[in-house]
Amino acid sequence: MRTFRTKRSMIYKKSSNRKERDKMEGVMTNAQMFFGWLLQTTLIASLVICLILLIQKMLGGKLGPRWCHALWLVLLIRMILPWAPSSRVSLFNLIPSWDWQAQSQQLPGIADHKEVSPPAETAGIPEAMPDQEPQSEATIRKVVAPKSQALANVEGKFKSRLISLRPVLPVLWLAGAIVIGAYLLVSDFALWRIVKRDRPLVDQPMLELFEECKAQMGVQSLVVVVPSSQIKSPALFGFIRPRLLLPREMLDTATREEMRYVFLHELAHLRRHDIYIGWLTSLLQVLHWFNPLIWFAFYRMRADRELACDALVLTRTGQEKSHEYGGAIVGLVRRFSRSRRLPAMAGIIENKSQLKRRIAMITQFKNNSYRWSPLAITVIIVVGCVSVPGPKHDSRSRVSTLERRSGMALRRLEEEWGGFGNISPDGRYLCDVDDWDNGNLTICDLATGKRWPVTENGPGEAISHYALDAAMSPDSGKVAYLWYEEKTGTSSLWLVGRDGSDRRRLCEGKYIMPKDWSADGSKILAAVYGQPHQMVWISASDGSIQHVRDVGKKYPGKFDVSPDGRFIAYDLPQADDTPKRDVFLYDIAMDRDIHLIETPADDVLLGWTPDGKSIFFSSDRTDSWDGWLLDVRDGKPTGIPQRVKPGMGKVEPVGFRSNGYYYFAVYDIRRSIYTASFDPNTCSISFPLNPVRQTGSQNDPDWSPDGKYLAYYDIEKENDTPVIRIRSVATGQEREIEPKLPLVADLRWAPDGGSLLVTGSADRNRSHLMIYQIDVQTGERTELVHSENMGLWGAQWLPDGKRLLYRRYPGDDNTTAPRTASLVIRDIDTGHEKDLVQVERPDLIQSWALSPDGRRLVVESTSGGVTLVSVDSGQTRELLGRDWAEKIRIVASWSPDGGYIFLLVCPEMSPKPPITELWRIAAAGGQPEKLQTFRQLPLVRIRIHPSGKHVALVTHEGLYEMWVMENFLPEDLGK
Repeated sequence: MRTFRTKRSMIYKKSSNRKERDKMEGVMTNAQMFFGWLLQTTLIASLVICLILLIQKMLGGKLGPRWCHALWLVLLIRMILPWAPSSRVSLFNLIPSWDWQAQSQQLPGIADHKEVSPPAETAGIPEAMPDQEPQSEATIRKVVAPKSQALANVEGKFKSRLISLRPVLPVLWLAGAIVIGAYLLVSDFALWRIVKRDRPLVDQPMLELFEECKAQMGVQSLVVVVPSSQIKSPALFGFIRPRLLLPREMLDTATREEMRYVFLHELAHLRRHDIYIGWLTSLLQVLHWFNPLIWFAFYRMRADRELACDALVLTRTGQEKSHEYGGAIVGLVRRFSRSRRLPAMAGIIENKSQLKRRIAMITQFKNNSYRWSPLAITVIIVVGCVSVPGPKHDSRSRVSTLERRSGMALRRLEEEWGGFGNISPDGRYLCDVDDWDNGNLTICDLATGKRWPVTENGPGEAISHYALDAAMSPDSGKVAYLWYEEKTGTSSLWLVGRDGSDRRRLCEGKYIMPKDWSADGSKILAAVYGQPHQMVWISASDGSIQHVRDVGKKYPGKFDVSPDGRFIAYDLPQADDTPKRDVFLYDIAMDRDIHLIETPADDVLLGWTPDGKSIFFSSDRTDSWDGWLLDVRDGKPTGIPQRVKPGMGKVEPVGFRSNGYYYFAVYDIRRSIYTASFDPNTCSISFPLNPVRQTGSQNDPDWSPDGKYLAYYDIEKENDTPVIRIRSVATGQEREIEPKLPLVADLRWAPDGGSLLVTGSADRNRSHLMIYQIDVQTGERTELVHSENMGLWGAQWLPDGKRLLYRRYPGDDNTTAPRTASLVIRDIDTGHEKDLVQVERPDLIQSWALSPDGRRLVVESTSGGVTLVSVDSGQTRELLGRDWAEKIRIVASWSPDGGYIFLLVCPEMSPKPPITELWRIAAAGGQPEKLQTFRQLPLVRIRIHPSGKHVALVTHEGLYEMWVMENFLPEDLGK
């Protein structure tokens, strides 16, 4: 026993050491890649700086101060680009290719690997790629022309020194960047503390002068003026809420005209957004601290910025004021010190050494110096064209493995598909639900384009039963698929021949999603939906189920059986509270799990390569979703992952075919909010529509009770979190409220306009949905309703502000909850709940709308059509029969007077292009009336303004495409 424990401990320690080593190697590889990009960028920036300085020397007098400063923006754009397209007109075609990228692909500790250089090129064709070395990425051969032995020796010594210093350089760079970055942050924070302690200016005559200057400069944003005895010269400070800092001595001694020019100059900085550019240049200076040319360039850029601001001020004051303005500048420089050089500051006395240039420009100023200049625009365009693109590599240049692959292609297979498809192993057949009007599973022969259904639904039957997930057998002769019965909420697993013959049910009663087949075609690998979800084998002959393992509470990802049938690859969330996933292997023979890819990044399984030697996965470890390959031998990784498809994006995996082509799906859902005029007499929406924002992730707009604001939520792309935005109808300005919830929906105003009601969840799994009240002034969040085992949606206040209306339904993962979905009215003070409307599942309450007076409720359900319900008595009256249930997209809104109910109707199940119709029906009853038809405008929600003269609209667009990547794998790898 003791020997066994000791051996197990040693195995555990070796496994832990290997994991730590792999993590460290991954970190070092990413660091080397980043440092290689940094060195390449700093070399490119140096050339751009020289070009800009040369142009300013030759054409500075003709360009004017505004455009001399604008030239530096080309440099900033080039320095922040992680990648640039290649061009034959690029300035960088004049310099030799930079070897760092190829060098950085080797692992630390393999610096002694020798490159193979053929003696000469043969007919202009480069040498083939060498085989992959163990525990490293593919090595790139270098094709060189014959050169002298002395030159070769010098180059060899230089490369050897570069390779020996390579592991040390990133550490030295990081130390310098931390020191400089910390100095800037500490200095900025110290100034912020000073500003925070000082009170704003209260001198009324000086404030009136400041407002006059704001009007003269066309500045409308709020700027607080803060006098301080610890500030030595005037400057604009801040990032989000700028403040104008003034020395107290200046307020006491400066004349009114001098203060006017100070205000105008600082407001010019604000109008030109110089603070934001200052932050960007400071960040780049921290990254490139080792390059003195960049320090000089930013010094010149700040000087040119002051000249541009002077020119803007004189444009507003007039040429005749130039001598007076110059005199004020000279006087201020004599009496006050230079301001601190911080990224969050922009001052009028930036640099005494450049005073001569400023005075010369001011005295020679002409009224057209700041205007648009055809010469300046042409020069900037030319500089951008030669500076922004990268060099154009020819066949003799060193390029990456991916670029060297001939015939690489990315093409779209299906522009629109159902989203539940599967590719046959030979890559010839695609099975999917391509027509949701009938819900049939269809096979498409990709070679001929011929399609045929293998299930037997008639037109329009998809509303009651349809096919979902599918998987094709190894010989491409059979298809296993999930069949779902909408009315009963039951599902079953079926097997059918590729031609539609021999269709039979394998098992029923469980939601079984087929994922893959065993190598011999005798069993189907599937996921069983439940709590937890399960991985199972299902016999293709008798449908018997064999449990493999539990796979957590979140929706299962891809399951993929290795070509030799020994392992099952799959991915799971790293923890219950995060959507990030890791990749695992299940050893079938040993009945054990192997944690294959374990990093802080999000790693998603894409599948086994056809040779069974590598795992293909996508990861955001480099801040972009790339495709990676990891060699696997006997269930263990060998080496580190190799990036083979940069910029792949977050895709839905489908699978490989035998020749190495990879198939994947792209999903994209875009929700956008528009506002438009609304004619209350004709009840028609006027065009054009005005977009609120262009992010494609907005939803749930709601007008405030007084009609002055429009509230909605938006999803921040950077961190995938919702932000509530409140937009002023009068000015269009917005302010943000961060609910600090990963999930927010159903945003509605309170009757008093002081708070917002949202349905949300504290975790992304939606395991506990709650109703919150959020104060619109403070952002404070209060929990109103909490439910452990029921779903809550669509909460809104009744007009009395004391009762809530919301939909309550049993959670999908809750087997003990009742099967009844209800619309509930809850008294907030007492907690008493009253079921106003109830339906038995699988019937669903699709949408509802409360009348403006809160006394009537219109409800649309999947089986009952549209019904009017009295909130007080609960009595119901049918407005539209069950034949309308399949047409109505949503009960949109009431008219402000409560006389009509507006409906959004789809005339077809899946129209192309999408068609939405606006209808209305009188609350008193009668025939519905069609008001307007919208083509190519997939409306899903309408909110009518309290005045009845404006509307907020929500559109919902879904993109579902199937793509294939061809010839992207490295040579002799993965096939």
